[in-house]
Amino acid sequence: MNTYTTEDADDETGPGAEDTLVKMQMTGKDDLAWSFIKITLSVGDNVYTCSVVAGDDCVISQAAGDNDNAWEPGEYLFLSEGDEDICNDAECLLQISVTHNGRTVAGDGVSGQGGNVGSGSIGGTTTTSPSVKWISVGQGGTILTSSDGSSWTSQTSGTTQKLNGVASHDGLFVVVGSGGTILTSTDGVNWDTQSSGTTLELKDVKYIDSQFWIVGRDSVILTSTDGTSWSTNSGPGTGNCCYKISYGNNMFHLGGRWSYHSTDGSTWTKENSQSSNWGYYGLTFGNNFFVGVSNGGIWTFDGTDEVERKSRDVDAQFVGVDYANNLFISVGEKGVIYTSSTGTTWSEETSGITTDLNAVDFGDGQHIAVGSGGNMVTSTDGSTWTSITSGATNSLWAITSI
Repeated sequence: MNTYTTEDADDETGPGAEDTLVKMQMTGKDDLAWSFIKITLSVGDNVYTCSVVAGDDCVISQAAGDNDNAWEPGEYLFLSEGDEDICNDAECLLQISVTHNGRTVAGDGVSGQGGNVGSGSIGGTTTTSPSVKWISVGQGGTILTSSDGSSWTSQTSGTTQKLNGVASHDGLFVVVGSGGTILTSTDGVNWDTQSSGTTLELKDVKYIDSQFWIVGRDSVILTSTDGTSWSTNSGPGTGNCCYKISYGNNMFHLGGRWSYHSTDGSTWTKENSQSSNWGYYGLTFGNNFFVGVSNGGIWTFDGTDEVERKSRDVDAQFVGVDYANNLFISVGEKGVIYTSSTGTTWSEETSGITTDLNAVDFGDGQHIAVGSGGNMVTSTDGSTWTSITSGATNSLWAITSI
């Protein structure tokens, strides 16, 4: 989830066009492609659409950033009058709305509105503050949400299918599961069923390269920019894929009974590694490495070749892995947790539970792992773990922070 702030542009406003009205900044982790962004300014009953095209009523100019096709986190924008005299007084009350893919992400009562502009006065702050900051999904259509990672609320998913994966981007949540199940939501509470075009089990979903990617059994790969319309993408063409998808260093990687990599997401090459005899249940990218986990151990590779293998030295298989806050964390059966700062040297940690852990993610300064029987554990450093009461009894298979 991104945060949007506005302030006065330090330009005198008055009669005549071409005044610079407001300075905006977006912070967070998600780029917003200009092709999907709409920014509107309202002054009284008049509404003006802003664009990056010179000559429109309101013109957007990028002050920084490396990508002319997207609004990047940390980048400032200036909204200026184009051909229209939007603010012809010394001060104007501007109401600002930002939508992405048709969804309001700031303004219009969702996250506050911009304030007075002109004569050096400072505009108001437009900030997204979602009540849902964590989502975990699991067996029997279970969906849990939380604003802090400590207190969890069960939501109605509308399905009893096993839910395997969850991802979010720019206010849209996507959940996947058995029977070709795809669910979407803009608030984490109300969920809509989408058509996937398949009845195969969908195992994982990630937001990669400006779209959602779903992978599942029999090499099914689906992509979508809006979460509603899904297209079939070319898979590796084997029934032994795919459980997980990850991306890093301009390379896609698929994990399953066999593992594959691709530079374009369409043409796939089988991984050159002994891990192909084991496959991956969990997969992540960090520190310039991919790390996959399975019942054979923990595998570290550069995307095409194996770099390091940690054999399983506990009587439990590894199921999930994550990289965040400069730390790899792998979780598995019987409450097993291993950590690594490099991806090559691993240390066993004590989770405090003996039931299976299936997935782990990081957000708001804490790692949270979820697993069998609705069990959860949390840690701020990856070493000291504390149990959380989720209120669920079904197994949880995935978790994501917003």
